[in-house]
Amino acid sequence: MANSVYARPAEGNVAPGDGWRYRGRGMLQLTFRNNYRAAGARLGIDLVAHPELAADPAVSLHIALDFWTRAGVNACCDAGDYFGARGLTNCGSRTPKVAPIGLADVAARRARLLGVLA
Repeated sequence: MANSVYARPAEGNVAPGDGWRYRGRGMLQLTFRNNYRAAGARLGIDLVAHPELAADPAVSLHIALDFWTRAGVNACCDAGDYFGARGLTNCGSRTPKVAPIGLADVAARRARLLGVLA
C-alpha cells in the first residue's frame, strides 16, 4: 500500500519499493527519498542507503530538531501561533489550506503540560 500511496516521482520516489523504503519514520515522520537525502546531507548520515536509521530514536531527534530549526517552528511557538507550528510540522506550511491533523489533541496536551509546570 505504501508503495502506491507514496509513489511520487516529484518527491524522489522513483524506484519500485521506494514508497515503503522512504515511508514516514521518526518523531516528525520523515517521508520521501528527497527528504531523506536532504536531511541526511545536513546531518552527515546516509539516510538514502540506510533509511531505517530515521527510526532510531537518537537520529530521529536530530532529524526533528533540524526540521524544527529550518522551518522556524519555534518562532511560531514563541508567538503563540500553535496553528502555524502544527501547520509547519504536519502540512509543511504555516498557513495550511486545511486544518492540521491533531491540532485539538496538541492544544489539549499543551494545556495539560502547562498546568503541570504552573
